[in-house]
Order: sequence, then C-alpha cells, then structure tokens
Amino acid sequence: MKPILSSISVLSILGCGYSLRPPVLIPYKSVASPIVSNSTVKAGLEDILLEELISCIKTESNLKIVPEKDAELIIECNITNYTRTPQTYTANQDVLTYQILITAAVTIKDRTAEDGTAIFTGELSGLTSYDIIEKTEDDGIRQAARKLSQNILKKITISW
Repeated sequence: MKPILSSISVLSILGCGYSLRPPVLIPYKSVASPIVSNSTVKAGLEDILLEELISCIKTESNLKIVPEKDAELIIECNITNYTRTPQTYTANQDVLTYQILITAAVTIKDRTAEDGTAIFTGELSGLTSYDIIEKTEDDGIRQAARKLSQNILKKITISW
C-alpha cells in the first residue's frame, strides 16, 4: 500500500500541466469598436457579427467600448468562411435542420504594449444548428455570430 501512496504523492507533486485554479481575468478595461470585414460571398455577415460582438462585449464583460485613440485593445475580424450544411432529414429526404459555421481571422492588439503586440492572432469559429420549422437562416446566422463573438471575448478576458 505504501508504494502506491508514494507513487501517487510523487505524481501529484510533479503535476501534469493542468491547474484546478479558476481562469485569471486580464486587466484590460477598454476596447475600440471592433473592425469587421467579410471575404465571403454571403452579404451582410460583417454587420451581424459586429452587432453580436458589441452586444457580447457589453453584456458579458466589464470592457467599455471607447474611441480607438483611447482603447487598450483593438479587435480586427475578417470573416473568411460561411457554410450552411444540411444536418438532418425527414424520411422523404427533406431537410429538417441545417448547421451554420462562420469562421473569422481574428487579431486582438494590445495598444498598451510598447510594440502594440497582438495578444491573439488566429482563426475562430461559431457553429450552430437550427430547425427550419422554428427558425430562419438569419436566426441561425445570428446564433453562429453570437458563438463566434463569445469565442473572441474569451481570448480577451481569460488567460490560462
């Protein structure tokens, strides 16, 4: 029994790279109104993502949206992919649900750093499914944009 306890003790001391501590909030207080562009053929995605991102920042964070010259953070998003894929069908092969995926190249710049370092650069996505009887494609787009906005906000507010 003692060898097993010793092994467990050694492993717990060494750890495995994971932490049970909660995420640490990053001390940013302000962000400029996000810059969103659209490289897809689906018109209007940039407006919906901008609305959802601003709403997400206002309701799910303590960040204030300020003019760019006063902001600590700058968010730049370019929507690079939009797909709407049938997900489930009826027995007659009619579509019941669709899946929407919106992907964006995102850069979040820290204006407080001397060199304007990006705290994040990469692709993020928002994925959702919707039932065509209950919702429209526009509803699905808004849901996917909301999820993408939440993923962007996570990159700003949570440090692992």
